[in-house]
Amino acid sequence: MMDVVSLEMNNLVYTEVKTVPDNFLTLVSQSEELLFEDGYYKNGPTLIEVKPTEFEQEEQTYKFYIPVNEPVENGSSQLIEELKFEQMVRQRVPFDDGIDVALESMKSALQENEVKYEDKLIMVMTPVYGEYWVDLMIPVTE
Repeated sequence: MMDVVSLEMNNLVYTEVKTVPDNFLTLVSQSEELLFEDGYYKNGPTLIEVKPTEFEQEEQTYKFYIPVNEPVENGSSQLIEELKFEQMVRQRVPFDDGIDVALESMKSALQENEVKYEDKLIMVMTPVYGEYWVDLMIPVTE
């Protein structure tokens, strides 16, 4: 089931990495741990942006956004002051079960209803008892 939501987050550490999909969960963990080494504390879920049109490529570009407790001031990390989407469709699934099926279902529903959407998938990663659940979010342009 899809919901229509908005998203606004502030004070985000931003990192962009191009790699193979098999490294994805390792990158999530490493990105989150690096914050603690730099003296910052994560205060919300990690967001990852990817282009669905890149899924068939060997390497994909992942954009990580991690909300932190205070503005980032060192040179090794970039700060995004605000990330905002007015309207997105969302579906929540376990990370290890059904992301591809859920994404195709979402895109089909958008196309059937002639809703224009961006070539952008935002995954909001939430750890729940040792596994990740993910909110799949696609920004719509209407």
